[in-house]
Amino acid sequence: RRADALLWPHLSWGLCVGWVGLLFLGHPQLDDDDAARHLKLGLGLLLGASLLALQKRRGLLDGEMALLDLPMLAAAALAFGVAALQLLTFPAPPVGT
Repeated sequence: RRADALLWPHLSWGLCVGWVGLLFLGHPQLDDDDAARHLKLGLGLLLGASLLALQKRRGLLDGEMALLDLPMLAAAALAFGVAALQLLTFPAPPVGT
């Protein structure tokens, strides 16, 4: 089945994005503001990747989705949105650092 063949690339994508989230969580920061941004970014990536991988593993992204499964997909989108917002608003480091 074609959907089964596409399962592992989706799950490996989720693992890779989750790994990046872990890197953001573990990356040391000099001040509390940057540490809070990295925490939100890492958690957003981890949560979003986990929810999408879970949906894919359960086979819910392959066809029509039940209305009860939409909140999990919306939560994944929100988590990725928070991560994207953190990246877009992250201040540039001072020149020469």
